[in-house]
Order: sequence, then structure tokens, then C-alpha cells
Amino acid sequence: MSVAFKGFNEKTLTFKTDSTTLTVGTPVSISSNGTVSPTTSGNEFIGVAGKTKNGYVDVQLSGYVKSSYTGTAPSVGRVTFGANGSGGVKVVTTGGISCIVLSVDSTSSTVEFLI
Repeated sequence: MSVAFKGFNEKTLTFKTDSTTLTVGTPVSISSNGTVSPTTSGNEFIGVAGKTKNGYVDVQLSGYVKSSYTGTAPSVGRVTFGANGSGGVKVVTTGGISCIVLSVDSTSSTVEFLI
């Protein structure tokens, strides 16, 4: 047996998107009624973008996420993340959302966490 996190409590909703450049894994925020867009750097996000099609996007609101990070490497345990403005996350001291960091790979600058 090995350690496995994928699939835990993953819940998604479908939103409209006003972004033509939204990629899978990008932190998103609600920008208007039923619509999301990429979250600006340092700000709180509601979830991460999944697949997009015809102006709609699946947004993962909870569960396991693997993402790139910038800035200081997060530590395992409870950490506050904000969007980094380039499709990943970064540790923030104000605002942001509280997440549980499961694993950090400082060589590839990726982090596995629960939202």
C-alpha cells in the first residue's frame, strides 16, 4: 500500500467563465453572478479551475489539489494560501484561505493540499 490523497472529498460546481485563458488548476474567484475568473495575486480564491468547455468551467471547491507555488515554500500542516497570479498559490499572511498542506516538493515547486 502507498500514500494516496487524490479523490478525497473532491466537490465541484459548474460556473460560467469570463476568461479565455483559464487553465486547469488555476485558482478562481467569483467575478459576477454565476461567473468565475482567475484570482489576482495574493487574494483569496473559492477553488481551482477544472475542465473548460464553451464558456463554462468545472470549479473544484473542496478536496485534494496539487498546484505550483511561488515564494517561500509552504510547510506541512495548516497554511493560508492566496493565488499567486500565475496559475498557482503562495503563502500569505493576510486574506487567503486556510488549507491543509500534505506534501511539498521544493525541487519542482509543487504543493499538495486540501481545500
